[in-house]
Amino acid sequence: MTVNEVLEWFASGRPLMLTNDDGACELAVAADRITTKTMAEIVRIGTGFVRVVLPEATCDRLLLPLQTWRWTTGGSAGDCVTVDAATGVTTGISAADRALTARLLASADTHPADLRRPGHVVPQRVTPVGSLGRLTAHEAAVVLASLSGCAPGAVVSAITSQVDPRRLAGIAELPDLAERYAVPVIRAANVADCARWRGAAGRAMRGVLVSAPKDAG
Repeated sequence: MTVNEVLEWFASGRPLMLTNDDGACELAVAADRITTKTMAEIVRIGTGFVRVVLPEATCDRLLLPLQTWRWTTGGSAGDCVTVDAATGVTTGISAADRALTARLLASADTHPADLRRPGHVVPQRVTPVGSLGRLTAHEAAVVLASLSGCAPGAVVSAITSQVDPRRLAGIAELPDLAERYAVPVIRAANVADCARWRGAAGRAMRGVLVSAPKDAG
């Protein structure tokens, strides 16, 4: 896939798989473009535990504090207090409800009062380092959203192993998973290429583990 094809794919609201050097594998889709159908697909393929990754500034604006005063797992990311959309949802856990909440979290027009706490969607605050430094899969998802012309935010979920459903999928499984579910796989470390090469329509993006699905167009 070329850089523009990757960005167009993400901007269309279709999911892709992101992996980093630590072996983490995540499904990711632009939060402001997610539909009920795509959310249901992510829950089915993934673990069912869905986060919406957002820049720190967005979490601050929406008054989303960390779940704990001290984040001890390392890295720049931290899970915030869970939320649901304040209106337009039922239980909050359905694919339709979680998709609506995800779109609200990503929208620049959303106010703190538009979200009910606690809820069923986990916002996660990250500090994307841009084209410099080392991106995690979650940081890369936010960067891709911004570069694709979407609101800076992404719905992410770890992927369940098809070999052993008790475990998370590893990098070795991704080519088979990508073919099965018709999604591209991108290395988080190479998302910076999108920033440097955006607009170079003929430039192939390094880090794509498999070719684009046949229905990419």
